[in-house]
Amino acid sequence: MTYSVQLRLKVLGILTVPFLMLASASTQPIGHLHKVIADGSTHLSLGHPNVQVTLQTAKVPNDFFYKNALFWGAETGFLPPNLVRALRVREDSQELFVPLSAYSDLGDIHRASLRPSPHGFILSLYGGETATGYVAALRFANGYLVSRAVSSDEFPQSAREETRYSFPKGN
Repeated sequence: MTYSVQLRLKVLGILTVPFLMLASASTQPIGHLHKVIADGSTHLSLGHPNVQVTLQTAKVPNDFFYKNALFWGAETGFLPPNLVRALRVREDSQELFVPLSAYSDLGDIHRASLRPSPHGFILSLYGGETATGYVAALRFANGYLVSRAVSSDEFPQSAREETRYSFPKGN
C-alpha cells in the first residue's frame, strides 16, 4: 500500500469517528432540542415534573477579564462568542439553587433540552463547534442539583468533567 493511500485511510478514519459517535449518541433519548438565543434569554419547560428553566446568555466583551481561562466551547487561549450569564430553574413553585460553578464555564451554547429522569429531570446543554463541541448534563433529583457531567463531542471518554453536588437538606 502506498503512503498516499495509507494517509487517505487514516484521514478517512479520523473523519468517520465523530460521525459514528454522533450516530451512537443519537440513540439516547435527549428530549426536544430548543435553539438557544446567543445573547438573551431562552425558556424551556417540562410538564411532569413541572419544570421551568430560564437560560440567559451574553456576548463576551473584547475586554473580558478572564482571557486565558478555560471555557467549554472555545479553543484553549480563546474566548467563546458567548457565555451563560444566569441559569434559573423552578420545579413546581420552588426555585432550585444552581451554583455559579455549574454553568459559568459553558460557552457557545446552541441548543438545550429537558427530559424527565426517575427522580427528577436532566437539563442538557449543547455547545461549541466541531473540535470544541460538548454536551453538559445537569441532573436534578428530589428538588436539588445532584450532578454535572460535561464531555467533549469528539473525545467523550477522555475529555470530560464530572461534578457531584451535596447540599444541606431542609434549609
